[in-house]
Amino acid sequence: KTSARHIQQFGIVWRRVLRFFRLLPKEVFVLHRTTRTHGNPLNLVIASQSDKELSCNWMPEISNAATSVGGILLAAGYSTRFHGDKQLALFQGTPLIVRAAKALQTSGADPIVGIIRPQMRVHEQLLSQVGMPFATNQNSAEGLASSVRAGLEFHKGFGLGAVLVSSCDQPLVTGKHLRELIELWRNCRGAAVASAYSNTIGIPAVFGSELFSQMSELRGDRGAGQLLRHLPNIATLVLPEAAFDIDTPEELGQLESRNPL
Repeated sequence: KTSARHIQQFGIVWRRVLRFFRLLPKEVFVLHRTTRTHGNPLNLVIASQSDKELSCNWMPEISNAATSVGGILLAAGYSTRFHGDKQLALFQGTPLIVRAAKALQTSGADPIVGIIRPQMRVHEQLLSQVGMPFATNQNSAEGLASSVRAGLEFHKGFGLGAVLVSSCDQPLVTGKHLRELIELWRNCRGAAVASAYSNTIGIPAVFGSELFSQMSELRGDRGAGQLLRHLPNIATLVLPEAAFDIDTPEELGQLESRNPL
């Protein structure tokens, strides 16, 4: 029969095991989604910079709270180069804001929120129609950083282990891609997991709670992507789909012509 003392002793031992794993050295990992390996829940191979095969499953589950991931959709931009409301522009027959919202809804992140500008009634209606919670960024004129801060403010009190940050500008990014980012973060437990594309890293990305204070200090147009590029220890998911970041109607038209329904 299990006694309270035995349970307490088990808890002490388990905390020591977790402390041991946290002290293990971490490397920058690159995830190749097309390669399979035995024993990985996503059937993925994790490779270090030396191209040495590794298992990224070395970090045990800690608790639901520690591994829970919220989601932030950045949708409060002013689309100055697009010369119109980019969030309402259609890609494969669907507004970009709706496409991005549906991707985040199927990512496994919870809770999720779309950050929009004030008085954007059509945006509010579209997000409401697909069941996406939204919050208004009253400081949206400041730049991208204010939307990141607004997203973090929405998630205060949930005790999240991380947040996934995505945008409306990358229409080829799907819910499956976002789920892979979250699973990589849960398995590797680094400070962050970024998307790797076009010889750089950026969003969509998962940011561990240890970075929330730095994210809250972002100002102006310096978004979360800039923070990623200054972190010494992150994992990356090779995601060429994220390279297609729409800024102009011409770019959207070209992408549509190459990716018809």
